[in-house]
Amino acid sequence: SSYEQFQITHPKLWQISDTRYTTHSVKSWISRINDQTPSLTADDTLFSAITVNDTTFTRKLLHESFTSSTNMASKAANDTLHSVLAAFPGISTEINYPMNSPQGGDPYHTIEVAARARFYALASNAIPATFLDGKLNGSSANYSAQTLLQNQQVPPFYQINSSGHVKGQHIEVQVKIINEAPVSSTTRLYVAVCEKKTLKNVKTNGEMQFFHILKKFLTDTSGILVDTLPPDSEKSFQFNWDAPGSYRLPADGRTANIINLNTEHSIED
Repeated sequence: SSYEQFQITHPKLWQISDTRYTTHSVKSWISRINDQTPSLTADDTLFSAITVNDTTFTRKLLHESFTSSTNMASKAANDTLHSVLAAFPGISTEINYPMNSPQGGDPYHTIEVAARARFYALASNAIPATFLDGKLNGSSANYSAQTLLQNQQVPPFYQINSSGHVKGQHIEVQVKIINEAPVSSTTRLYVAVCEKKTLKNVKTNGEMQFFHILKKFLTDTSGILVDTLPPDSEKSFQFNWDAPGSYRLPADGRTANIINLNTEHSIED
């Protein structure tokens, strides 16, 4: 009957001799229905994209959140997000970008935060907003364990390992990319210094502490090109940064008040 559903299991197994990273397109189609040629054939074919590989990594789902200590909705969104992340340790990471609105916004707003907002075409008043692995998920006020697990369970074929140390105001970071799948010539690497917890940017929304606050992009906000890499390879990078000048707490996030990243910093600890 029209719109009736059915399943077919093909009697012949699909044998794959090479389990290294490959992609395949599988075409399935119907030539006759009820022993008749279909009058409309546009919906009689399915194309399935299948990736085969003998190795996957554990995805660490990236949460990029745009919030502000002067935005009332940000507190509820951040509280909800962090309660979910705390229940599933080790499978996620986050960066929080302090925005410059409303009423002047967060004192830790910087030109790099503004650049990241422009990258996502995000207006300064469109907060709170959270992006999961670069895709807009909306406000984290509605974030759930189901959202986390649904996105985190997508198998990744790339791994980014970082290490480093801090001595005074000198920061060194080493990054190694391990890839099972090929890396294209347009792939970019982003490396940022974030402060695990800040306390001095308290304003008016009721939050008393803030987590993983962006302080500096070591690659700048445009990232750097990784270059083409074949499957099953790796590449390492080294970054050094000296936080300039002394700590300063701006009055707010207005352009006239924000930190000059070339001459000063806002790292509390």
